[in-house]
Amino acid sequence: MKLFLPALLVALAALPLRAEDPGPVLTAEHLGIREYRMANGLRVLLYPDATAPKISVNLTVLVGSIHEGAGESGMAHVFEHVLFHSAEGFPDIAGQLRSLGANYNGSTWFERTNYFETFAASDINLETAISMEAARLGRAVLNEVDLKREGKIVESEFDMGASSPHRMVVMGMFGAMFDFHAYARSPIGTLEDFKALRIENVRSFYKRYYRPDNALLIVTGKFEIDPALALITKHFGGLQGTREGRPAYTTREPASMGERRFTIRKPGEAHVVLAAYRMPGAAHADSATADVFCRMLVSGTSGPLHEAVVAKGLAGSVEIETMPLQMASPLFVLATVPKAKDPEAVEAAILKVMETGAAALTEEDLARAKSLLERDFEELFNSAEALALGLSEAESSGSWKLLLVRREQTKAVTLADVQAFAAKYIRLENRVVGRFTPDDAAAAVLPEREPDLKTYEALLGKLPKSTKAVKEFDYTPAGIQAALGWSDVGPAKVGLLRKEVKGDRVQVEIFLPLAGREEIFPRLVAGEALASLMTERTKALEKGALKTRLAKLKSTIAVGVSLEGATISIGATKASLKEVMAIAGEMLRSPEIGEGALKDLVQRSRDRINAQRDEPMVAIQTAIPGLLFPDGDPRRGLTPDQRIAALEALTVESVMDFHRTFLGADGAVVGVVGDLSADEVKSLLSPLVTGWKAVKPGVLGSNAAVDKILQPLIVVETPGKPSAVSVMVQPLRLSASAPDYPAVEAAGWVLFMDMMSSRIPKKVRVEKALSYATGGMVVADPRGDFGMLILFTMTKPENAARALELIRTELAAALKDGVTPEELADFKTSYLNRVSQERADDSVLADAIVTLKVAGRDFGAWATMDAASAKLTVEDVNAAIRKYFDTGAMGLVQVGDFAGAGKKTEGKAGEDEEEEEDGE
Repeated sequence: MKLFLPALLVALAALPLRAEDPGPVLTAEHLGIREYRMANGLRVLLYPDATAPKISVNLTVLVGSIHEGAGESGMAHVFEHVLFHSAEGFPDIAGQLRSLGANYNGSTWFERTNYFETFAASDINLETAISMEAARLGRAVLNEVDLKREGKIVESEFDMGASSPHRMVVMGMFGAMFDFHAYARSPIGTLEDFKALRIENVRSFYKRYYRPDNALLIVTGKFEIDPALALITKHFGGLQGTREGRPAYTTREPASMGERRFTIRKPGEAHVVLAAYRMPGAAHADSATADVFCRMLVSGTSGPLHEAVVAKGLAGSVEIETMPLQMASPLFVLATVPKAKDPEAVEAAILKVMETGAAALTEEDLARAKSLLERDFEELFNSAEALALGLSEAESSGSWKLLLVRREQTKAVTLADVQAFAAKYIRLENRVVGRFTPDDAAAAVLPEREPDLKTYEALLGKLPKSTKAVKEFDYTPAGIQAALGWSDVGPAKVGLLRKEVKGDRVQVEIFLPLAGREEIFPRLVAGEALASLMTERTKALEKGALKTRLAKLKSTIAVGVSLEGATISIGATKASLKEVMAIAGEMLRSPEIGEGALKDLVQRSRDRINAQRDEPMVAIQTAIPGLLFPDGDPRRGLTPDQRIAALEALTVESVMDFHRTFLGADGAVVGVVGDLSADEVKSLLSPLVTGWKAVKPGVLGSNAAVDKILQPLIVVETPGKPSAVSVMVQPLRLSASAPDYPAVEAAGWVLFMDMMSSRIPKKVRVEKALSYATGGMVVADPRGDFGMLILFTMTKPENAARALELIRTELAAALKDGVTPEELADFKTSYLNRVSQERADDSVLADAIVTLKVAGRDFGAWATMDAASAKLTVEDVNAAIRKYFDTGAMGLVQVGDFAGAGKKTEGKAGEDEEEEEDGE
């Protein structure tokens, strides 16, 4: 025994000493965002915010398409799909997320993959999400069956991308802009590599990159820090890191030496023109200058680019943006040009503004752009979901702190900086438009390297130390009803929900009833034009000045006109609300409509309609009313040609006559959410509503039910589109207040409303992989008895018939066998979580105040729905299915290239016959 003692002592000495685990260590804190590091390398960002009772959890894994090797194209994207299937302890991840009532998704980009969900705040929901993400990161179940199934779904996703001209052009831009860097490859990968993937390669990739020291966990929303850290330690602490950190990527693109061009030719209704330029990566200060430059050139329907391209009738739309990446970023302009117009003229106009227009930009342009960017930054912190995603994107570009640094960089940008940036990068030698043209005089342009991130510590020190906390609010129906007070302000009924709001924001929703569908329908296009034009300028403020002022006031004003009425949505801070309401009052009561503005609107609208004629989703929306409403019923709407004819017939007088005839405050209903008193609200609203009368007063008509479809089938052919949409519609006699409505809603949730985990989508999309998206909805009118069942599936045209057959088979099974107790229990859990999250949104509450009042109801309707849903039995739901669901009463609308799919099927059948003959 003594002989072995020395060896034993040596072995013991080699073992690490076991000490108390110190737990996550706080490593940084800025603007209330805390960063922690765990012993296994996992970094955690926590941002507690009790403003709304919901939580967002975001797991960002620092692996994307640039980390894929030869033959691995699309590998990172694989996990965005297969990791919604199963992991240890979670045999059905999508189903578990559905039970949380969560809004969930995942995405893959060049430098990261992320998974995120937002759900109702509770300790058990938070632990479920955290433990699920830990399982996804370290204990995924990867098998051949799921890989093959998702391969078919990804193939449909390829088809969807191939149906979008804008997406194809943007992805083509990367291929033209980069020769050596992996940014040249689309993150979705190639279908060929995807089909060649083997499960052993997938498992190896997962082991290499899915580890805690290559991930960032972000939690934002209503939670307590210490319990959250305890949960994270409990579920992530057992995962093993490698101490390798985030994967390095060192390839850099050489200097640009000349213009490059590319052309993609596919069927379609519009040209898309792109001009793009390569600039430094997201960590470089020039990236902030680029954001300012873009906002100076285009801001909605104003700015030099809009004036040069859209206002002159050359194109239907133009947009400009940057796409921040870690090592080099594109800045690009996209214009949509109708088929009959000249894309060369559009390209020339864009290039002239981009490459010579910086000298004409002004200090006012700069101030407006910086105000808009500052407003965007502040709004980011008002949304748990948006903040989590913003931090995730910044981390993929180098560090989450870049999101905060960018704000300080933007504040420091000068007009000279913008002009120097344009001179350096927005030039011929650095241009991508789709053609290559040699130029002996070209100068090399090489983006500067990004500085060490430590150089930004001084900027981080300028950030405020804390943000204002707000009092917690009771978002239950009873809590909302108790806090809601009603008053009369002139002719308007005003509901005020007084509550503290993050950023001292106030949301105002106004509904003005119009003179009824029969009166409004013949002049609806004039009303829509009025709604669009009245927000562009006022007597006191021209178009650019108005946008600048609203941006500085951190406010928005939106106006809409429909058959039912006019809606006005106003968002502002408490401090700016008085001025914003005055601006809104001038817009609404004394609109400024000029000939030039109307001509510009008509041209833009006409070009957009023509460009979208063959887009499946647009064609579906146009075709569905034909199943339900006869000619002459205003609810049938307008065809594209009818809408264009109505647009071209508009005059300034006809638009202003709509305003005089139909718009007034009699019967108005207003919803206000914010920390205001009733007297303050009255003072703000009185100038807007008092004495404002329409020639024809508003009425509230009911929305009558449709008892049967007019025709069983409508097919719209879209030649050359590889993706098809099929929609089944059944009219119902059902109102939102009907006793049966909760049971019908439960049946819909079980059968089709969740696009991954409900019974029908699970069969069509998940199990059979026939569709990229399958789902549906139950429609019940709040004021009438018009209702609908809608089921849809997005497939390849050749798979549409099989998908529809499966849907009908599942509906028949539901009619025969009903739902199970487990499915009903899942609905009840999901429903409570889902509505708790949805109701914790001030814009939703402001809209609900108005909608419920117009329908003659109050927030007790929500409580009634909640209680009825909780009491549902299996017998109640099955009775509702048998009473309301009838596949024989359903009409079908299909949009896609079905003729082309038939030819492909015939060709394949011929090939198969030849192979059989060869075999004989």
